[in-house]
Formats: sequence, structure tokens, C-alpha cells
Amino acid sequence: MNKEEISGDMKLITEKRCSGEVIGWEYIPSVDLDKLRGFDIKEFFTPLVLEKKLKELNKGVIADENVGDVMRRLKLIPLNFLWKQIVS
Repeated sequence: MNKEEISGDMKLITEKRCSGEVIGWEYIPSVDLDKLRGFDIKEFFTPLVLEKKLKELNKGVIADENVGDVMRRLKLIPLNFLWKQIVS
């Protein structure tokens, strides 16, 4: 599957809205994803992207003061639970 096919399959995700704004999404090549994860194969999230998006999508709820705690709590969720949510 090439990038165009992947992007075409994900148009529905791009159309989802949060507080009236299109959430959007950007394809990250696996090489770049490895770098963003700090080459930690057990890391499900990309910390910098997660922090930015949590604050962006939850304005007034998640800020610099509590984003670290929210990220820590998300990392405590078992990966098999997260995976089931994605594929179902």
C-alpha cells in the first residue's frame, strides 16, 4: 500500500470534528515515527505529538500544568485495550 492509498483510506478520519473544527491528521512514515518515539518499540504514543494534541483538542481542560499527568495516565492503559479500541 502506498501513501496515496493510505491517505485515501483515511479521509473519514480527517472529516471528524472536535468543537466545530476539523481534527485532521497527518501520515507519519515509520522511520520518522521511530524517531518521534525515541526508538522505544514499547512506546505506543509519540510524546511530543501527544502533548501538543491533548492541549489542542482539550483547551481549558488540559494545559501545561496537567498534561504530564494525563499522558502518564494514558500510558497506564494496557496496550491490548488500546489496540482493541482501534480495530473495533
